[in-house]
Order: sequence, then C-alpha cells, then structure tokens
Amino acid sequence: SLCVSVYSLGLNRGVYDCGTCVFSLQHMIDTDPSKYPSHSISESFSSACDSLFGTTDYCKQFNMNYDTSALKVSSTARAACEELGACFPGEKELWKQADATSDIDIRVAKVHGPRGYDKIRVSAISNETINSELFSYSQPFKYRWTSNTLNTGVLSVTPGQKTSITIQDQTFEIYVPEENSPVRGALFADPCYANDYVWCTYRDTFNTFNRSTELLNAISAHGDTDFWMLLGDNFYDQTGEITANWFNALSSKTKSMVYGTVPGNHDFWIMSAPLVWMPKQDQLGNGFMQWNGQDVASSVYSDGGVLTEAYDFSNDPDDPNGDAHNLPPAGDFFWYYKLGNVGFIAYSGGHSYEEMLPYFEESCEFMTSADPEAVLLLGHWNSPGLGCPKDMFVPATYHEILSLPACAPIADRMKYFMGHEHCNKVVEKDVGFMIAGQGMTASLPCGGNFGFPVVDTYGGNFTVYFFDIAQVDEYDNYDSIIDCITQYGVSSCYHLATVWTDIPFAQ
Repeated sequence: SLCVSVYSLGLNRGVYDCGTCVFSLQHMIDTDPSKYPSHSISESFSSACDSLFGTTDYCKQFNMNYDTSALKVSSTARAACEELGACFPGEKELWKQADATSDIDIRVAKVHGPRGYDKIRVSAISNETINSELFSYSQPFKYRWTSNTLNTGVLSVTPGQKTSITIQDQTFEIYVPEENSPVRGALFADPCYANDYVWCTYRDTFNTFNRSTELLNAISAHGDTDFWMLLGDNFYDQTGEITANWFNALSSKTKSMVYGTVPGNHDFWIMSAPLVWMPKQDQLGNGFMQWNGQDVASSVYSDGGVLTEAYDFSNDPDDPNGDAHNLPPAGDFFWYYKLGNVGFIAYSGGHSYEEMLPYFEESCEFMTSADPEAVLLLGHWNSPGLGCPKDMFVPATYHEILSLPACAPIADRMKYFMGHEHCNKVVEKDVGFMIAGQGMTASLPCGGNFGFPVVDTYGGNFTVYFFDIAQVDEYDNYDSIIDCITQYGVSSCYHLATVWTDIPFAQ
C-alpha cells in the first residue's frame, strides 16, 4: 500500500516500476505510436508518464533511462517493459495455475444485520448465468471484470446445523454457528503473490501463493473454524485475473465458510492512490464488490425478503464527468452482522466519514440490540492518505465512532483489525491489530514478516492467536505450523502461536 516513494529492490525494479513502465508505454502507443519503438524512447517515456498520471512529481521518482539499444518491436507494452528491464519476463507463467480445486466458485456471506441471523447470501461467480432456485439475481458484472457473471441469492439456514446446497451437481455444506455461541476465524490483509502491477518483495521468499491457499484449505478442513476475512489490497489486481487464480486454489470447504472482506487503496487504484488514477482501467472497487459477494447496506430486497439488486451501480466509473473519486456508493462496501457471539462492522476507508456516519450509527444500534460479546471493526488503512481521508483510517474511525451516542453501549466491546502497512503487530493493547504482512514490501520497523491471526471467543475470553510463519533472514516456521493444522486443526495448534491478547469479555 505504501506509495508514492520508490523502494530500490535490486535490478532497479522498484515497487511500482513495472506498472509505471507498462501503463506509460501503453499510453505512448495509444496516443503517439510514431514514437514506439525508438532509441529516444526514454524521453518520450517521461512525457507519456507525465501525460498519463497528470503530475511530474510522480514520474520523476522513476528511472526512465532504460537501455533501449536492444529494444525489439514488441506486440505489447508489457513485453517491451520486460525487454527494458522494468518487469520480469514471463511473470504470468510464474503464478498462473492450471486447474481450479472446485468447479463452482462460491462465496458465502452472512446477510446484512437487520435481515436475519438465520440467513446467508450465497454467490457463484461464473462465465455465464447459472439456473438455480438459489439465485434471485444473475447478471454479468457491470463496468469491470465483465467476463464474469454474478449469480447470488439469499438462503435460510438452521444455525448450529449444516445446510447442504447443490449448484450444478456440486454439493456444498454451509455452517452458521448458533447465535451467542463461541466462534473462531482467520484474518489476512494485503495478500501479494503476483508482480504484474506492483512488486511483491517477499513473494518468492515466503512462497505466498502456495502457503496462503494451503493454510486456508487446511484451516477449513477440520470444522473448527467459522469464518475467514481479507482486509483489502486483495492481490493487487486490476483486471480480476490474479484474484481468480488465487480463488481457484481454494477448496470447496474453504469457499463454504462465511467470508468477509473490505477494500483497500489498491482495490480502487491499482497504482495505490487517486494521484495515479488510471481512467477506464482502474476498477475503482467495481470488480472487487461483485467478485466478493458481500451482502451490503446498498443491496436491495423485496418486501418478501428476496434479493433484487445486488449492489448500487448508480456511479459509472467511466462517466466523462467523473474523476479518481468516482467510486461506487459507500453503502456498497458497508456491512455488519452478528456471527455467534461476535459482531462485525466493515467499511471502506476510501469514502468520507459523512457518507459512512449513518451506517456507523445504524450498525451500533444493531449491535446494542444484538448484544454480542465482542464487536470487531474491520477496515484497511492504518493512516490517512492514498485515498483515505484523515478521519477514515481505522484507528481514527474507531475512536471517532466511540464518541457517537449510538455506539456508547458497545464501546467497551469494540476492537479493530486493519492492513495497509505491511506488518503484523498489536498497535493498541487488547484493542487494535495490524495483519498485513503477507508478501508485500517491508515496512520499518517490522521488516519482512509473514503470518496471520486467529480470533477465538471460546472459554469466555476474547483471544487473538498470531501464527508467526516467517521473518526474512531469521526463521521460517511454516512446515511445523502447516503440518500441525493439517493433522489436528488450527484450534489444536495454539502452542505454535503467540498470544496477542486474551481478555475476559466485558461485563
């Protein structure tokens, strides 16, 4: 997430060098093809970068003086940038996986709080409409990632019992814990495994693709975990292909668990911020919201409780009068619900506090009535900037909403989790946690760490166990952690984790 400065990472490949090269060169090809290819390409390159991103301050930070003497006539901007040394060659071949682990790509989300504890939203992402009584909405994605179709609908379940559903002859078993029962779940943020747009510093060191998917599949296999969450900058993806590849590696059991997510800055602007907005290319959260299948405040239901509109598509990202902030409405990224004895409130830090305020008040009123033992505020940004207003990064929002009268009754139960800075650490004792060490650049002082936390509310306590998988140049505990989880389940492997917090529920 951290931009706009460039990190020198060997071979002059900074975090954003490849993306800047590809986008600038493509802009040159589109607007003045006579300059491509040319031995004076470096001069044209700089002007193309300035023209594309609209600011010389950004482009000055990049080394555009590539050796063009051996530049061939290339069919794509990407190929040329590989020849110039800005991008690694054959990148896609390094991460592209051939086969999906399940034929049907589903998402399971709890419905937005007021819509009922015993209801879930099931979505299937496909390349065509799926005919099923489960789905009341089946439409091609709008605006971005349009080769996909979103099939989604609401299903009633019996909490505490497994519910079997069949989609195109494939059966999934979904479980929602009884209300007020203890729960357990894993959280991740800023997962990075492909260098197509940004530089994942520790992708190879930590083998992030294989390890993150193997861990989730092992966690879900034992039935002792109820949910998993991704807190933004999901795979640093503009077109959806990197995201689809990662989800293809998840087992049907993982996909059948309750899943939640929030957007990060790269989910709106691939190069990290409104400053470097890519008109007609950046997804601005549109692909993200449809792919992840969350039931949100903007979702529209009939009087009979049938989902009729999955999201609010009123903001066209390609509106000629729009700009980098022409995001989907705030309600497309706001959701809250109770799962077991835990409440969740999730929001976008890329929108204004004024837009989110009614939803915060509404969610706190719901939590006061639902009376969970703990309430988790989920967001992405840990600091303002890069598209996040000064009062919308997670710690600031946490303290801001605690002052709201509607939130006062649950103030002593609220905690927060976030990503953005690529660290895994406790930021506020027993309250605030950062979980973004998943392969992206090192953030001082925590360096290159890889790990994930598990939230556990068994035994009358709110406990966070952190599985410290690896620290660059120091240790790697992956084999012992994955072996234990694979054999016994994550709840039987807490002896391999560090306790971040373990406190009794507020009385």
